[in-house]
Amino acid sequence: MTRRCRAACLALLLVLPVTVSAQDDRWAREVEQRLARLRETLAPQGYRLVGRVVAGELFVDESRQVPLATVRGTAYLVGAICDADCTGLALVLSDASGYQVDAARAPVPAPVVRLGADQPRGPYRLTVTLTGCQVSPCRYAVELFERRPAKGGNLSRRGAAGRAG
Repeated sequence: MTRRCRAACLALLLVLPVTVSAQDDRWAREVEQRLARLRETLAPQGYRLVGRVVAGELFVDESRQVPLATVRGTAYLVGAICDADCTGLALVLSDASGYQVDAARAPVPAPVVRLGADQPRGPYRLTVTLTGCQVSPCRYAVELFERRPAKGGNLSRRGAAGRAG
């Protein structure tokens, strides 16, 4: 290998990680912006962010399972977002025995599943599956939101009032 070839290969190796990192940052920023819009949409409905459940990248038909811990008497919403190349993300929420509590399987880039306040305390398992992506892999993130009943109130009345308006 000549000195010139070695220098060119070394220069390529030094530039390549920076280019890939910049692309990853673009997709990560896009997912974060979409999550911010989801939080803004859910806040007026009484949902408060509990935290990030999982984030990363998936290839088409690849899944990731994560545990969810819950408290009885609190309603939960799990929202997922994926990047602009994503054409479908599916969520399935199951209890400890494998019984499916809720699922969002339609090919959408922002699925949501819910767990009612009347459901038993966890653990639950969330399965995230990438169902479509124009350029694989696609970046995604999943966040958990809670809505506690108002003191002396009831979630179903509060929820109905919010939907009526």
